[in-house]
Amino acid sequence: MKIDTKRLNQIIYTKYKNTIKDYQHNNNESITINYEDLEQYYTELAQELPYQYKQITRQIIQIIQQNTIQNNKTIQITYKNVPITPIRKLHKDYNTQFVAFEGLIRKKGKTIQKLEKGVYECTSCGNTLVKEYDIDDLKINKPKIQCTDCGGKHWKLSRELSTFQNVQLITVQEPLEEVQGSTQPASIDCYLYNKETNANPGYKVTVNGLLDIKPGRDHKNVFTEYIDVKSIEKLDEDYETVLITPEEEQQIKTLAQSKDIFQRLIQSTIPSIQGYTELKEAIAFQLFGTDSYYNKGAKHRGDIHVLIIGDPGIGKSQIMKYISNIAPRGLYTSGKSASGAGLTASAVKDEVSGDWTLDAGAMVLGDMGTVCIDEFDKMRASDRSAIHEALEQQTISFAKAGIVATLNSRCSVIAAANPLEGKFNPRKALSEQIGLSAPILSRFDLIFIIEDIVNKEKDRAVALHILSNHDEKEEEKLIKPTLLKKYISYAKKNIHPVLSNEAIEVLVNFYTDLRGTVNLDIDNPIPITARQLEAIKRLALASARIRLSNIVSIEDAERAIQLQQYCMSQVGVDPETGKVDVALVEGVTPRSDSDTMTVICSVLKQLEKEWEGKVPEKVLYSELEAKRSLKHDKIKDLLKKLKINGVILNPRDGYYATT
Repeated sequence: MKIDTKRLNQIIYTKYKNTIKDYQHNNNESITINYEDLEQYYTELAQELPYQYKQITRQIIQIIQQNTIQNNKTIQITYKNVPITPIRKLHKDYNTQFVAFEGLIRKKGKTIQKLEKGVYECTSCGNTLVKEYDIDDLKINKPKIQCTDCGGKHWKLSRELSTFQNVQLITVQEPLEEVQGSTQPASIDCYLYNKETNANPGYKVTVNGLLDIKPGRDHKNVFTEYIDVKSIEKLDEDYETVLITPEEEQQIKTLAQSKDIFQRLIQSTIPSIQGYTELKEAIAFQLFGTDSYYNKGAKHRGDIHVLIIGDPGIGKSQIMKYISNIAPRGLYTSGKSASGAGLTASAVKDEVSGDWTLDAGAMVLGDMGTVCIDEFDKMRASDRSAIHEALEQQTISFAKAGIVATLNSRCSVIAAANPLEGKFNPRKALSEQIGLSAPILSRFDLIFIIEDIVNKEKDRAVALHILSNHDEKEEEKLIKPTLLKKYISYAKKNIHPVLSNEAIEVLVNFYTDLRGTVNLDIDNPIPITARQLEAIKRLALASARIRLSNIVSIEDAERAIQLQQYCMSQVGVDPETGKVDVALVEGVTPRSDSDTMTVICSVLKQLEKEWEGKVPEKVLYSELEAKRSLKHDKIKDLLKKLKINGVILNPRDGYYATT
């Protein structure tokens, strides 16, 4: 295609005159051309850009050079709003073309120097020879030809005369929302020459560059695609970098001062799902969060962790997806496909440098954001244990392949799990119904049980919510997702609440009064521990941040207590005694079961004397049912626990004995 330079010149100096002027006098890295301008004013040129990128870019540079004062500054041209091509389609049909795609940075290698133009000196006479290297030349092959002056064959690389360029390799993976079914996400290697990106693993980016191919590792007849990156733009914004206009700031302040702000937040959180008021309030608190703090040298996390245990079909996955989209740096993963290394980090070999590098997992990628783990119960126990440290200390210790590092994982976690029996059974303790260990359960600040219970009024409300047309008046009350995201970012950046003396008094009184209800003369369960008090403190601080207040009020403290007590009433009530037992929330054996197991062991030891150390199963059950009024199923469950704990054993089938 022959380029109409006059027409192109008119576009450049009509649309980009000020941009070029700023580029000359400021430290701007490049002049960015909007593809949409080319498409509007010179359609033919825009259509040819993918095929004639170098020619068109060279012509634009010449036009700028001819009409500007030279100041020895190299002109760099980049493009934006280029039509996006999915990563999994970047194959032979796009070879050598200029393409644009979006994806998630999966791996980022260190910047190294690569030989671009080697100048070799003859070791005999000093004659020089120039050899250029391509991107796929991973090894330096010295010239093997004879010197034209002396006939020598030995050459030495002159580092002073040779030209090197900085090279950084990043791997970009297609966005999770584009992954089809159970297929593996597609990814592509991207080489950045003499440029770097401040986007780290986990960031979503738009990449513009030339698609090319390079031979496989063994130089067989197999080639892999790569991108020669021309520009890279970070799409994800940390809450510190989110741009908020003065008008939006005023909107946020007005919103925070409204009396019904908490009600509006609840309505605006996952508006497609009806009900779950307390859960939505907890999610709002989690999104706003609070700051980590140090107390006497010990670090305390500020992020709030939430666990949802619910019957199938109640919208858990929809909740996870919503949070990952609305939260700054939100990340979604499913427990079905997540491994321990996938959640934390793994060691991989860098193709360019040959060094071992860290491949960040979900908990690292979500640093300073929110990680949503769906199907949490489907993970293997060994994989779940990999995130113990990340949940509480908010770091991940790594020691593999000679790399010893501590990675930050300062993120809030919301996880969803299904009961082991398919549906939640209110007559059983929480720890018996989910396959989660006590250390994992204890790290969640709030645990919600969502049951699919038949209720005519609630069912009618849900049906109307799903089937009715959109109510414009109701939608006007909702906070738009874009504004809500900026509201969260503004609050996190500018508001850092502390407890007022009045709020401290409320929390202290609540804690001491609740623990004071325990009768010390009777072995009663403990209703609250210091761990739950810390969770309440985090909730109170988040409540103040929502109001854009740096001081936690009495109302904030009471709101936090109410939410925590709601969760305790769901998961902390012992079905045997009807009393709140914090052991249930932390996944350990409740006090009532501990007492009953003590009784079983006592009875078994007494019967061992009569039966010479081996008590028949029928005799043991009969004794416990008749004289201790225990139910058959309860005895069976507790005997199983005692066996697992190594307290009792089966010397042979149908007999029990103490260890």
